[in-house]
Amino acid sequence: MNACFRPGRGELAHLDRVSVERSFLGILRSLKSIGAAGAALAVIRERVPDHEPEPAVFETAVRFLAALDQGAPVEESLLSMQIRVLTLLGFAPTLDRCVHCGKTPARGRAASFDAARGGIVCKACGGGRVILSAGALRRWGALQSTSDLPEERWPERERQQIHDALAQLDALHATVTVRERTAAASGRWEGGIS
Repeated sequence: MNACFRPGRGELAHLDRVSVERSFLGILRSLKSIGAAGAALAVIRERVPDHEPEPAVFETAVRFLAALDQGAPVEESLLSMQIRVLTLLGFAPTLDRCVHCGKTPARGRAASFDAARGGIVCKACGGGRVILSAGALRRWGALQSTSDLPEERWPERERQQIHDALAQLDALHATVTVRERTAAASGRWEGGIS
């Protein structure tokens, strides 16, 4: 979309003209995809300050919408987009070592996650409320370093662990959580995308 506007009074602007450069009509075939698109925009709206251009976040949003349009797995794509946006904006949690003592988890082992501390926390330092399996840790770490979106579904356990950790981050750092924004926009929200 290309929009031309001129400043107005206060926060308002006068929209002069708009042209659509690309549409994602495939998203409209699935309520699940529509809900995920709305939740993704809520993530971006909450994380990116007004009037601050973030071209990498915009590109991530476009890639996400294109993936949904092409039938990519909805929940995995949304979680991947959230992780990428957090990473681009400097909010990525530490997943390779304990945020308190620096101890690295044994390869192939699960780790405790604590959003308030900013990443994984070893048992000696008190652990965290969410447990991330070795697979979830690997997947999240890989997603922080790539702009690729998933083409296949993840194991349910990994998807749920990543969802829970992201929800903990969202509740801690967002002024209004993605859940609350989505509920306000749709009239109801029960948690995950169903």
